[in-house]
Amino acid sequence: MRNEYRDAAAEKKRIQNREAKPDLMNVPEIEDKYPCLIASDWLYDAMLELPKTQRETLILEFWYGYDDQEIAAYFHVTPRTIYNWRQKAFTAIRKYYERNGDERK
Repeated sequence: MRNEYRDAAAEKKRIQNREAKPDLMNVPEIEDKYPCLIASDWLYDAMLELPKTQRETLILEFWYGYDDQEIAAYFHVTPRTIYNWRQKAFTAIRKYYERNGDERK
C-alpha cells in the first residue's frame, strides 16, 4: 500500500514537471529562453552551430535534467533517436573545439 502511494506521488510529480516544460530555444537567444549559463564562449558558439534538435536535446538533458524517455516523448521520437542526436552533437562540439579551441584560450 505504501509503495503504491509513493508510485502515485512520483508519477504525479513527473506529470507536473512535464507540463511545466519551457519553450525550446530559438537561435541566438539562448539566455533569453533558458535560465542556463554557458560560461565558455567557444561552447556557446559551438551550441549555436548545432541543429535545433541536437541543441535542444543537450539543453533539456544537461540543464533541465530530462531523461531520454522524456525528451523522446517531447519530440515524438524514440529514445534511440535522442541518443543519436546527443552523440552527433558531442561529435560536432568536439570538431568545433578542434577547429577553434586553440584560438579561444
